[in-house]
Amino acid sequence: MKKELVSVKNYHLAGDGVKIVFSMENPNELELVYEDKQGERRFSGRAIYREKTMLGFLVSVVLEDIPDLHRIMLSLAVPSANRLDNMKSIPVKTFAVRTTSRTSISGQGGVEGQIQTYETMVLDGNAW
Repeated sequence: MKKELVSVKNYHLAGDGVKIVFSMENPNELELVYEDKQGERRFSGRAIYREKTMLGFLVSVVLEDIPDLHRIMLSLAVPSANRLDNMKSIPVKTFAVRTTSRTSISGQGGVEGQIQTYETMVLDGNAW
């Protein structure tokens, strides 16, 4: 019996104090669940930005937006992967970046110094 390859569409990831569940089961209705020490946040539909890059897919969500202070975004690198049809899941390794963009009442032009700072998170998990 020939084994078929199936493209994975669900990712369960953890590392560096966060858990991320990402689903593209329905390509028109992406879902992302982000959990850290502050709790769980759910995103779907237009709250998720998806870009095809040279790295693969990059999905981003706004974690926090405080006018005149900062906007915090999470960007997850989603690796393409296939599993054999008789396997439940496969191991995956990837990363996410939490970007804090500082702002002021006059926009980013009113911010002295570096505007964006980045925190990288190494993630391990399973995909199916």
